[in-house]
Amino acid sequence: MPDVRAVPISERAPDDLAWLFYTSGTTGRPKGAIHTPATLAASADATHARLGGEGNWLLALPAHHIAGLQVLLRALRAGFTPVITDLRGGFNADRFAADIALLRGPRRYTSLVPPQLIAILASPAATAAAAGLDAVLIGGAAPPRSVHDRARAAGIPIVRTYGMSETAGGCVYDGQPLDGVSLSIDDEGRVVLCGPMVAHGYHRRTDPAFGAPGSFRTDDL
Repeated sequence: MPDVRAVPISERAPDDLAWLFYTSGTTGRPKGAIHTPATLAASADATHARLGGEGNWLLALPAHHIAGLQVLLRALRAGFTPVITDLRGGFNADRFAADIALLRGPRRYTSLVPPQLIAILASPAATAAAAGLDAVLIGGAAPPRSVHDRARAAGIPIVRTYGMSETAGGCVYDGQPLDGVSLSIDDEGRVVLCGPMVAHGYHRRTDPAFGAPGSFRTDDL
């Protein structure tokens, strides 16, 4: 792996750069959000504080995306060995249920996207297993209301999350910013997020979306 310290990067890049998380590029070319151990730790700590305490995590998302990697980082920061679901053949709800049985910790968590939640609700075993977790984060998109209601009725403790690579993952849970996070709307109606988990800018480019340190103006209305 190349030494990232030798790569010319944004003038905002700190000496302890830890990771570049590339955005999806849905509104243009993908951009690498610059994160440090401090921004990633702030995200993990704020997540555990909101969910009720540190715990172990089941990884059911690709680890090269921010949501998946954060599952691993949260577990490791809390001192646990995460359980990893085999996704090579795609997400399998019954395999997911079996993996939950392997999850050890005082509290047990996972993070999913809506299509996975729909698959879980189609499997009685997976639904029962997910209902035994302390929290199931749902991100990537909002689940359909009918799916949300079915999951709640089945006892699955889902938490709707909002965030992106630039904020080290979800930083607003069920419509409420995490501790240390502020949310505002600028004059153009765009969502502005501020907090210690905000990236230090983009790799090899400047962008007005990053204003004061710790502030990011999203493209979301």
